[in-house]
Amino acid sequence: MKRVSIRGVCVMLALGWFGCSNEDRAPLAPIADAQPSSDVAQPIDAPELVDAAPKDQYTPPDVGTYDFAILSFVAAQVYHDFPALTQKSGSKFEVFLVPSVRPGQITQLRVSGPNDFVFDFSNEPFVNKANGYLINPGIPTLWYQAFREEPLEDGVYTVRVSFDNGEVEQFSRELRTNHALLDFYIAHAKEMVFSPSGGVSPANDTVLTWTTLHDLGGPDAVYIGWISSGTTDAITPNSARGDNVYLDALFNPRAGINVGSSRKGWAENPLPLGPQTWHPEITDSNRLDGVNITIFPPAQHFTAE
Repeated sequence: MKRVSIRGVCVMLALGWFGCSNEDRAPLAPIADAQPSSDVAQPIDAPELVDAAPKDQYTPPDVGTYDFAILSFVAAQVYHDFPALTQKSGSKFEVFLVPSVRPGQITQLRVSGPNDFVFDFSNEPFVNKANGYLINPGIPTLWYQAFREEPLEDGVYTVRVSFDNGEVEQFSRELRTNHALLDFYIAHAKEMVFSPSGGVSPANDTVLTWTTLHDLGGPDAVYIGWISSGTTDAITPNSARGDNVYLDALFNPRAGINVGSSRKGWAENPLPLGPQTWHPEITDSNRLDGVNITIFPPAQHFTAE
């Protein structure tokens, strides 16, 4: 079992999808098995009672409108293994805020990092220039994402979100590039097998499968199956369906690790009919603020019927 903090509770109640910061989730010590005892219980001294402070001395804690508004923050290297791209390596930032926040309430969203690094998110739809916010009905959060062509230097990155009432919230995480995972993927990518790849598949019962790097003798990794309608080089974030790995990991530390399949579409929630684009996302953590690298294998396509 794990202790879940206020931020963790916010995640579970507000999102039902994403994880929370490592600093907010510490494991409880194991509970020892109770053993019967023949000893007679002994009375204990009652603790000394202390008068509560007078009401006029009580000062309630300050509570801001946007306290705990940032659910998680990603600063990671990224590798897009798409045939149309000549520049595959780069980096990305992602910020996830509670769904009650709207873009118009944000005046600035800035990332700072090692050696005076500064990056500003654009407060406009992501589709305009691969930097901005995404609103996906299946992912109930205000999600900002930005891709960069340059890799990030390892170190601590902090995102600061300034709101229209003057409040500022921030979230930090440390990036430690996982070179071993990327190197193994590049060396063995052509050995991976994906299904379905072409042809047709039932809209109400499609299971995506892929070879994991662990299957090929490589390192452990986390896998998330993504799918969206259309025939494109990558999934479309605004309409994509993804696995609930980051939520599952709050209760299961092995969530998503070396998983080679993902069911998409069932009787109550079938896939839209027509062409589909899908691929797994490969990362080195099932905790959002623990992700150091994300790898996107080439997209696969089929038709849902």
